[in-house]
Amino acid sequence: MSLKETFSNFFMLDDEEGSQDQAVKQKEPRLKTGQSRQPGGASSTPQEEDKSGGLSLVSMNKNQSQKLRIKVVEPRLYSEVKEIADLVLTNQSVILNFRRMDKDQAKKVIDFMMGVTYAIGGDIQRVGDQIFLATPANIEIDANDISGLDREE
Repeated sequence: MSLKETFSNFFMLDDEEGSQDQAVKQKEPRLKTGQSRQPGGASSTPQEEDKSGGLSLVSMNKNQSQKLRIKVVEPRLYSEVKEIADLVLTNQSVILNFRRMDKDQAKKVIDFMMGVTYAIGGDIQRVGDQIFLATPANIEIDANDISGLDREE
């Protein structure tokens, strides 16, 4: 017999109050075998069974699992601009190196990419001679150190 039942019997509490306590106990999440409850009501693992019996998972390393990547591309033809734009549209940064492309076609690619980055709230900046960096909205380019490149032209 538990301590609560002993007090209930001693003070002769209603069965009504006891049934409320049982209802509260049923609302608590059930733990899987091998899990223990820590003080404060938290379980030792992030997995708890919900009311439907399925597991609800809590990701602890969500931000760490997604690594940011910068794709380096050396386009040769204007027709490759769609693939480059798709990379930026999927939130990837792209370094464009135009050393193997005709200047007129490179200008068209830059114009197209400026439209793409503007549409998604991203940015495109010149970072070197015939080298540009196109980024999506979640990445900011700090161009303070590369301002001397404009004077070289």
